[in-house]
Amino acid sequence: MKKIFLLLTFVFSMFIVSCDNETDNIQESSDVTNEKMDSFINSNIGIDKNGQFEFTVAENTILKAVKEYSNTFDLDIEPQSIKIIDIDAKKYLRIYSKNDYVSTVALVLDNQNNYRVDKTVCTSKACASGGGCIPNGSYCAECYGSNGLKGDCKRTTTGG
Repeated sequence: MKKIFLLLTFVFSMFIVSCDNETDNIQESSDVTNEKMDSFINSNIGIDKNGQFEFTVAENTILKAVKEYSNTFDLDIEPQSIKIIDIDAKKYLRIYSKNDYVSTVALVLDNQNNYRVDKTVCTSKACASGGGCIPNGSYCAECYGSNGLKGDCKRTTTGG
C-alpha cells in the first residue's frame, strides 16, 4: 500500500511539473508578441509559418503605432482593430477605425519569412464598406463607394 501511495505521489508530481513547463512555454511565446514597435512603417509584425501569417507583435502594440502614425500625418483615424486580408495572393494589414475609416497597407515578405509593413497606407471612409482602397506600390488603386461614385482614398507614403 505504501508503494502504491509513493508511486501515485511521484506520477502526480510529474504531472504538475510538466504542466508548469507548458505554462512557461506559453509565457515565452506570448513575450514574443509583446515586442515593441519603434515605428509603424517598415516594422516586422508577423512571420510566414507554413504558408500562414502569424502575428509576432500584439494587436494593441500595432494599434498604438498606427495611432502615432496617424497623428504624425493628420489622418484623423482612431484605430480599433486589425485584420490580415489576402488580395491577389498578396497580404495586407487592414485597420478598422472608430470613426468608420478603413486603412490598408501592404505586407512585404522578406528572405527570413518576416512580414513587414510597407511604405504606403491607403485610407478611406466612402470605400470602407466595400474593398477599401488598396496600395499599389507607392500609390493607391482607385476605389468606388457603395453609391458608385469615386471614393475618398487618401494616400500616405513614407520613405523610399
